[in-house]
Amino acid sequence: MQRSSDLAILFQRDGTMIYVSPSIGGVSGLQPEVLLGSSGWDFVHPADLADVKDAVAHHLAPNQPVTGEWRVITAAGWRWFEMTLTDMTDDPDVGGIVGNFRDVTDRRQALEALRTMAERFRRVFDESPVGKMIVDTDLRVVEANHSLTEGLGYPAAELQGISIDRLVHAAEADEQRARWAALFAGEIDRFRVHLRYRRGDGTEVVARLSASALHDETGAALTGICEVEDVTEQVRADEELERRALTDPLTRLPNRALLHDRLSQALARLSREEAVVAVLFLDVDRFKLVNDTLGHEAGDELLVAIAERLSETVRATDTVARFGGDEFVVVAEDVTDASMVLALGQRLIEAVAAPLEVAGHVMNPSLSIGVALTCESTANPTMLMREADLAMYRAKDAGGGRCLLEEAADGPP
Repeated sequence: MQRSSDLAILFQRDGTMIYVSPSIGGVSGLQPEVLLGSSGWDFVHPADLADVKDAVAHHLAPNQPVTGEWRVITAAGWRWFEMTLTDMTDDPDVGGIVGNFRDVTDRRQALEALRTMAERFRRVFDESPVGKMIVDTDLRVVEANHSLTEGLGYPAAELQGISIDRLVHAAEADEQRARWAALFAGEIDRFRVHLRYRRGDGTEVVARLSASALHDETGAALTGICEVEDVTEQVRADEELERRALTDPLTRLPNRALLHDRLSQALARLSREEAVVAVLFLDVDRFKLVNDTLGHEAGDELLVAIAERLSETVRATDTVARFGGDEFVVVAEDVTDASMVLALGQRLIEAVAAPLEVAGHVMNPSLSIGVALTCESTANPTMLMREADLAMYRAKDAGGGRCLLEEAADGPP
């Protein structure tokens, strides 16, 4: 009996214990002499007692052991034990029911903790106001919560098994797959990216995708977990703030800050291409007279009309910016020579000079334009603007309505 298990009890069908292995003291903290003659039922948890008695009364038979997990009182309190009950009452050397016991409390607690965690994850997943989904390693949706199905406008059944490539804009599918591949390969722990998602009705939303992966003990990817949060309004608000910071509120043209950035980029590209960058500094002749005689609203109306005509005349690759007041600047790249720029200046003068009605008055606006050129990537943007400004004043001093060239400094000041 003592060799059959590290913890064994022999008892009669009424529960009376007639043998207890010496090892029970180390396991339960209870000494064998205290237990002998007592009813084993007194040590079983009340919630489990009926189940144990039923197993003994109805399921126990010779050569048909019964195994279960029940709670038993010990010196340390209630503990879970895996019990195997074997009917050996007909064996003259035993004459009772043998119970082999193994303490499985730690295992039960670990499983309960896992169940609790799983339930908590399920609640967080299902009830989260943020869209969540689980995908397999083939990037097919395994499960999606209510917030995601509602946000994307798809029924849950329709999302089940769908490739997430179908949910994002076609132009961004490759980028998404590359990021997931790196995540599943263990090259990155997580990633966050903005993607354009297609709703069920065909409309697009900008969503922030945050993704992580679960791996097994060998490092192989099991599944991916991600959040999909609609940030369309936030992105639009950010874009509007950026637009306001970089554009002139009256004409909607780039302002000085954006002009400087565009010019710096154009100069940087000169190191890679054989070309010339031209800056044309434009000033509206006699603009003060319009403000003084017709009012500032009329002046603003004139500036908006001129801005439109300038934008319609230049190439798509050129930048037209409002420098301030009645001054505009054009940055032209890929210019071959001065004659090309002067021809552009003349087209701008002619486009603006076409008859225009402002505040009930027909006028023919006139421009004075100064031009500066450089073919050096080290040219200083501020110096280049200054040279074009000086050339513009020479054109104005010469009577206006003309375009003049000023040699620009090719290096930094």
